[in-house]
Amino acid sequence: MNVIIFSTADWDNPFWTNKQHMAKTFENNGNKVIYIDSLGIRKPKASKSDLLRILRRFKSLFKPYRKVSENIWVVSPFVIPFYKYKFIQKFNNNFLSIVIKILMKYLNFKDYIIWTYSPITNEIIDKFDSNCKVYHCVDDLSALPNVDKNIIIEKEKDLIEKCNYIFTTSKNLFDIIKPQNENTYYQNNVCDYEHFSKAKNDKFNIPSDIKDIAGPKIIFVGAISSYKINFDLLSQLATRNIHWNFIMLGQVGEGQPETNISMITSCKNIYLLGPKDYKEIPKYLHFADVAIIPSNINDYTKSMFPMKFFEYLSAGLQVVSTNLESLKEYSNICYLSDDIDDFEYNLSTIIDEKKFKSEKDIEIECKKHTWENRYIKMMEIIGFHK
Repeated sequence: MNVIIFSTADWDNPFWTNKQHMAKTFENNGNKVIYIDSLGIRKPKASKSDLLRILRRFKSLFKPYRKVSENIWVVSPFVIPFYKYKFIQKFNNNFLSIVIKILMKYLNFKDYIIWTYSPITNEIIDKFDSNCKVYHCVDDLSALPNVDKNIIIEKEKDLIEKCNYIFTTSKNLFDIIKPQNENTYYQNNVCDYEHFSKAKNDKFNIPSDIKDIAGPKIIFVGAISSYKINFDLLSQLATRNIHWNFIMLGQVGEGQPETNISMITSCKNIYLLGPKDYKEIPKYLHFADVAIIPSNINDYTKSMFPMKFFEYLSAGLQVVSTNLESLKEYSNICYLSDDIDDFEYNLSTIIDEKKFKSEKDIEIECKKHTWENRYIKMMEIIGFHK
């Protein structure tokens, strides 16, 4: 069996999300995969990252696809990002479908699944003769900054009606979509347990950029963008607890180039170390004392199940988070915080008092929530066999 994945994240993004992990899981189960890099859903900015991305996509006109693994081929489509215009949508869909079909012919792609993460694929999937079309809804994309909310909602509604199955990673998304398509199922985010458990099981040399940081290390891994992270919470925690050190691994402004980080850069005990290679992350987690999810509570995070949750726990770390809706069912294995005082108290409970949630309970949950286990559940639902 073969799979075409329409992603909302480029394959080369240093922080893998559902999209790349699902592609690898399909491959590990004996399937060929064509992975389509993000078609772009937000309005481009005159930022360095956006300009570089446009340049890379222009180069893809001359080499539209590449093999990145034994059975995974990545298509980096040249698309015009102003998708609100019908003629641009039509051009993008026609051009991309031609590129994909040429690659399908080369790979002898037959009996394939369409697996999409993007609402703006609502029309292009009609160009492919597949009996199984799946919408894997992992975020409320209409709540992202710099997107046309009405267009995303309209296109997503059309996509939901067209797909045979929908999987959501949060209960809030499930509650929204289920009335629109009865074949909607809740499957929360999971993790690469084998990879992240190296942080507690393997021996590492301390990375050079944290070896001189003395005292408790509180780590965050992910996009450092103001629509996701509560910078005010972080700055207050750092100011009130100068003996704590906050290690931040991630790209500043990912998904939101205009992000202003001055509030946290003014704190000497907050260290912005930039994005790290996926293989290197367990090394940093190994030397951390506690992991945090300092998310804002807003329309976007209301439907978000942070992938880093089970990654942190698999690494053997205690987790302190803002009180995200999606994590409430796991309150027995993490510390949820309603405000700054609550967050500070929970960190102190772990760092100073050495009071921890049950390691046994955490281990049991982590081993349940792996990519392979979720893959098996999904394939049982759609009746797909390798």
